Amino acid sequence: MTISSGMAAPPREPRMRSVVRLVMVNWALGMAAGVLCATLILAIDLAGLRALLLRADDRWIGLLLLYGSFAFSFGGLVAATAVMTISDRSPSR
Repeated sequence: MTISSGMAAPPREPRMRSVVRLVMVNWALGMAAGVLCATLILAIDLAGLRALLLRADDRWIGLLLLYGSFAFSFGGLVAATAVMTISDRSPSR
């Protein structure tokens, strides 16, 4: 036996689910691009960053900051771009 408060939850619109899925997929793709760019920066040793990180005592903190900042920055940028480029297909009034 379930007790209800008398208020039914509003049904979710399929369009809202697709927008959330769009944002999440694009955020993940952007994060992957950010990790790839950070890896390329370390691979080519841009500005001696790889050598600096390898000599550091707390290299894991530096790597976490590098990868985290790239991943979240690129993820947010790609997700925001995806949302801003959604075209409104509703008829004009």
